[in-house]
Amino acid sequence: MTQLVYNKQNIRVVIFVGRSDFGRCPIGSKRPAAFWPLGGKTALEHLLAKLAHEGVRRVAICAGREYAERLYAMEPDQQPNIDYIFEDLPLGTAGCVRLVSEDCPSE
Repeated sequence: MTQLVYNKQNIRVVIFVGRSDFGRCPIGSKRPAAFWPLGGKTALEHLLAKLAHEGVRRVAICAGREYAERLYAMEPDQQPNIDYIFEDLPLGTAGCVRLVSEDCPSE
């Protein structure tokens, strides 16, 4: 049996930034959970910093095009290499995974 050995530096993490929620809570109707403020930063900035701290270097963020400006404006302290995948129409999880596989070919 072959044993797979994973190296954190070669793993690509895919983060899905969903659309705003309608009805669960007041902040959820204004912005997706990835942009919720937590201690002066967004949840997504905390996640990216944690991934960088753990040695992950490749991240793909799937989001609607309406979040492009906000995503490009983020400047986490530590940041892995990020590929942004923007969808013009809601494609769902499978559609985003397909876009990641097309736009971020494995090396």
